[in-house]
Amino acid sequence: MKWRALALPLSLGMAGIGAAQPPPPAPPAYEDRVIEGLASVIEDDAAAIPYNPDGWARQMRFETRLGHDAAGFGGRRVTRGVAASGLIETPNYGVLSADVNYADNPAGGSFTVRQRGLRVDGGWTVNNELGTIATPAPSLTRQPSRVFVPGQLIEGVSTEWLNPGSGLQLQASSGQPGRIDGTVVGRLRRLSGTLNDLSVQRTQGPWAVAARVEQANKVSLNDGPTAAGSSFDAESAQLAVRRQTDDLSLQANLVSTHLSTLSKTRYGLWLDGDLKDGPRSYSAGAFWLESDLTWAGQPMASDTAGVYARSAWQSRQWSAEGTFDVLRSISSPSRSGVFGTGSGRWRYSRDVTLGAGFSGRTFNGNATNVFGNVRWANALGNSGLRADVTHELAQRNLRVLTLDHDWPVPVGWALATSLAVGRASTR
Repeated sequence: MKWRALALPLSLGMAGIGAAQPPPPAPPAYEDRVIEGLASVIEDDAAAIPYNPDGWARQMRFETRLGHDAAGFGGRRVTRGVAASGLIETPNYGVLSADVNYADNPAGGSFTVRQRGLRVDGGWTVNNELGTIATPAPSLTRQPSRVFVPGQLIEGVSTEWLNPGSGLQLQASSGQPGRIDGTVVGRLRRLSGTLNDLSVQRTQGPWAVAARVEQANKVSLNDGPTAAGSSFDAESAQLAVRRQTDDLSLQANLVSTHLSTLSKTRYGLWLDGDLKDGPRSYSAGAFWLESDLTWAGQPMASDTAGVYARSAWQSRQWSAEGTFDVLRSISSPSRSGVFGTGSGRWRYSRDVTLGAGFSGRTFNGNATNVFGNVRWANALGNSGLRADVTHELAQRNLRVLTLDHDWPVPVGWALATSLAVGRASTR
């Protein structure tokens, strides 16, 4: 370590009354200092990697994959697949990107083409997507909440228009619903029917309002061929209002769904409030979700009403969080109960961390879970030991002890092992 001596003049005296005080001395300029003998963080062969910094920013990735699994009834199946992705940032057309997946046995795949950050007149920014995409939703409806509104995958097209100056967000999408399956690469399994989505959001100061409508037309109820009576139509709408300040946020959500297989429209209403106080945060709210409530045919929490409270606290060495819900059934008011969770973590030292937690409910039966874990760094990597004890509905007890380890391997590789031993018993 090289050190420099810094000499500062020191003088004593008394300033006269009313005399101007001399300005304080300027702090010494910052100077980088390098510890002698410290190895360089730059790899020796980094300079040998060919790279051309000229032109537009771009990236490309290509993978080949091989999978071997059981095909049922003792059979075996080998699946080969490829996955490719790339992007290029253009000065006039935003960022263009593409993702393509394909596998054989059985043959299938998916593709997605995106255009993001396209600037147009009037202060608008446009994002477009084509292929296997998720139905868009306003940012207000994606805020953390006690009630989750499901999204859907479609093979189609979507567009989003953003205007930060006026606080507007416009979204629209249309396509055929489906789901991703496959182990080697993700393949889109298409369902019958179409999904159309339209949403708008406006932000003005601390207030924000969002409205969203999604329509399902002749969507299949299952993955098999569509038969008479095996499809449905649905129309769902969501309205969200939020007030956000530095430390406090309040949001109200209203959902309505009319499903062709039901006689009347179903409604759901929930309120969420969050308060941040330094390292602590508090949340509370209430919800009313009618029975058979869905979002465009996708199941969501229903037939329940209640209130909840959450709290979390975190420091450099400690962290803790907990939730508590009081619930009751709307269709059967006599059915009620509570649900609670709690967990904490303590960083004992630089290398050792201890944790414990629990969860339990007395609604639609009783169930509890208690766990404890310890993680530590050692000469062979990072290890963790976790013990779980679960008491389920049918008077069944489950005890599991899990040991996992992350091994030190060269950069670019990852190797982890896990061993679990458990015992289940029924009384």
